[in-house]
Amino acid sequence: MCYGSMLFWRKSYTFSFFFIMTTGMVMAGGFVYGAYLESHKEVMLETLNMILLAVNMFVQLTSNQIHAHKLVNFFRAIDKGIYDYETLDKETALEIQQGRDEMRETKKRFAYNWKILMVCCLTAITLKRPATVLILGKGFRETDGANNLIWGAPVCVYMPFANYWVPYVIGWIMSTGYCCSIAIAGLGASLMYVYITVELIYEFEALKTILCKSTRRAEDLYSRRNGTTSMEDCLVECIKESVKHHHILLREYQNFKDVESVPLFMIIFDGGIVLGLSAYLIIGDGISLQVKVAMVMLTSVEFSLAVLYAYYSQRIKDACFSIGDGLYEADWIEHSRKIKVHMNMIKAFCNTSNELTAAGFAPVNMETILKILYAGYTYMGLVFTMW
Repeated sequence: MCYGSMLFWRKSYTFSFFFIMTTGMVMAGGFVYGAYLESHKEVMLETLNMILLAVNMFVQLTSNQIHAHKLVNFFRAIDKGIYDYETLDKETALEIQQGRDEMRETKKRFAYNWKILMVCCLTAITLKRPATVLILGKGFRETDGANNLIWGAPVCVYMPFANYWVPYVIGWIMSTGYCCSIAIAGLGASLMYVYITVELIYEFEALKTILCKSTRRAEDLYSRRNGTTSMEDCLVECIKESVKHHHILLREYQNFKDVESVPLFMIIFDGGIVLGLSAYLIIGDGISLQVKVAMVMLTSVEFSLAVLYAYYSQRIKDACFSIGDGLYEADWIEHSRKIKVHMNMIKAFCNTSNELTAAGFAPVNMETILKILYAGYTYMGLVFTMW
């Protein structure tokens, strides 16, 4: 009964979210068309920016729903441990546990600060237009809701019969829910991305540490077996366990790359368009201060997301590449003949290109983001100059 109730609420939340997002994008798209017919370029572009941001979040959440089984399996693997070693000595096990505790504290601090940032941005974007009406003492139109366009809502929307009170209020509620859904989707997607990447980074760093301590682990295993096996056999057994750990870790990392392929494409390319459009509206001539303020808020959110994704993508790439150094830093020279095969195997996997990409089109890093931002700004400037 409890499971059935949880399943019902999960399905209800999913349906409500996709309904609000889809309806909100259609209503905002209707407003863009109406504003275009009335030649209000500034507000049209501001609303178009929100639609692009919503499309970004909508595609990310849809991709996560499609790959939900992979995400569930990954979190289950985290709960029970990616790999359980039988050859760890006490000192190495303590060092690994300290790293895990630090990783958990890092996630808690990040989640707290990131939630505050997202809530502040959501509050500012949601209250910007109503606050402007209160400060100016008048609405954006003499009759808000005329021509079925609601100008004073958090996100401008088209609502049939908006010149009547009840549809007008419904339009306001839908606009507010649409704005909140975008923020919730962005917060959820970014937190999940960071949580998983931090876990993978920790696992890669833990594997590097374990490989560095291979000789010490072998000595501990040799003493526990009272010399029934040779030191070199113990060393080979320890490294074989690390190879298994590495194999499982690479498999989980590949699943994560599959899950994040489309979301990263949206962050890089859709985000590049949003940032380019926002940058043009912020520094362009003839744009009102009100629109510039709104664009600063949206640009801050989108650029923070892009930097966040790029930063952790680079970190996980570096952590994956550094594993080969861990085995090299161990005291392996006098045992090189025995462990040569395993060392070459690990180094071969570490030296191959293994990074997060935007659906295979481009690596996710700051260089790619800056290139797309420059291209997006140039393209938007050219379009609006011709317009």
